[in-house]
Amino acid sequence: MTAVSQRVLVVLAWTCVGGWLICCMALRNQLPADTAIQFSLDGEPNLWLGRDVFILSTALLIAVDAGIFHRMVHQVGDILPAVVIYVFFLFYGGVIGVFWEVLAFNLSDSPIQWLWIGTFAVVSGLITVVVDMVGRMSK
Repeated sequence: MTAVSQRVLVVLAWTCVGGWLICCMALRNQLPADTAIQFSLDGEPNLWLGRDVFILSTALLIAVDAGIFHRMVHQVGDILPAVVIYVFFLFYGGVIGVFWEVLAFNLSDSPIQWLWIGTFAVVSGLITVVVDMVGRMSK
């Protein structure tokens, strides 16, 4: 993976943090005061947080993930194996997918859609592959 591709992915990771925060702040007044954050295997909520704590904690977790990736790229540079980056972004997309589904549940009381979580992960991984391929072709 080229250094340019890695920088593009770092910017994308941090953009996700800002995008998540903007989305949550726009929907803040629509969220219930007590936001469900944990669910049983049946899909029933069994743990709640205040809406502001939910927004801040999810944004913080996404930011921590982006920070870890940024630090990995900064420390290791372009010798960081591409497979590590692909797996990281699959995980990163999955985390955002989980938070998205929790947000959707709290906004509309719709059940958690596991397929969407997987879709977020796969799309995130595909974006990584595309950025890598474009970076390699531009060399």
